[in-house]
Amino acid sequence: MKVRFCWSDLSGYMAACWKQLHRNPRFELRVLAYSNSQQTSFAPGIMGEVDWVPLAENERSNLVVVHNEVAKFVPDIIVIAGWLNAAYMKLSRMKEFGQKRYIMAMDTPWQGTLRQYLAPHVLRSYLNRMDAVIVTGERAWLYGKNLGIPENRLFKGQYGVDHDSLSTLFEERISTAWPKQFVFAGRYSEEKGIADLIKAYQLYRQRVPDPWQLVCCGKGELEELLVKQEGVVNRGFVQPAELYEVFAQSGALVMPSHFDPWPLALVEGCAAGLPIIATHACGSAVECVRQGFNGFMCPSSSPALLANALTKMHFSYELLPEFGSRSLALASAYSTEQWMRRWCDVFEQTMRS
Repeated sequence: MKVRFCWSDLSGYMAACWKQLHRNPRFELRVLAYSNSQQTSFAPGIMGEVDWVPLAENERSNLVVVHNEVAKFVPDIIVIAGWLNAAYMKLSRMKEFGQKRYIMAMDTPWQGTLRQYLAPHVLRSYLNRMDAVIVTGERAWLYGKNLGIPENRLFKGQYGVDHDSLSTLFEERISTAWPKQFVFAGRYSEEKGIADLIKAYQLYRQRVPDPWQLVCCGKGELEELLVKQEGVVNRGFVQPAELYEVFAQSGALVMPSHFDPWPLALVEGCAAGLPIIATHACGSAVECVRQGFNGFMCPSSSPALLANALTKMHFSYELLPEFGSRSLALASAYSTEQWMRRWCDVFEQTMRS
């Protein structure tokens, strides 16, 4: 079965998933994805043996470029990332690809905004051409339902992580004293709540006699907020292997987002056996965080309440290995192997329909 992914930004977790699918002899895979952006600088070999073509910024909306790349490998199934790329969307209208099967991937959560209530009317013709829609989790599934997508064409499980590699970090961590370090991984931006995190961390430091350091991995327009902050270490953007090293040296992951449809850093943190602090804005927390079981939840845009969660995690130190073990179990449903099984089921059902 020939499958073409027409994707947006490259990421470590999707590279791991595609490599898993590439190893399955039942499928022939090709990927079309955006080249590195200003927020990411992944190493050239991140995709391994996967056959993929990077789209430069000036090529992403160019229908001729997109068409020509897809035409080089005529697939049975075309997977399209959402509806933000007009050139991708137009493939389903083209006579050359009209009889192919189409799957749309979507991570947008249901928020009940006016725009989302209007979306079924604006997107109707495009959605009607999709044979299946696969979403991240419960919040995106609710949006899919409100878009009018029938349940027999709506599936969960869009993303996966390299659980096999990440889970070894838990074994490494419990072999010594549990690390006393918080870690944040994500863009240094307003929507990721980095300003709240710095304020909350300052409050936390005032409340405990021996504060843990906070290691931040990422880059973005608010990077200056991390400068000369006592206890804060800015690692900048790191490759997946380097991030795994930081996870191994950390005792808890913090995700302070204002808006985050389904953050994979949270799932990767769970797969690494880390306790989690997350705001309710983090969509993947619905699937991967249980209050007081493997971490703590708090409202977004509240540095004071985030500081409370940091302090509570600090004083729950003896429980953290158990929290981490529970995170590991919750994340196992999102291993690359489970991801491949879910997608293969969708592929086969789509071809039979």
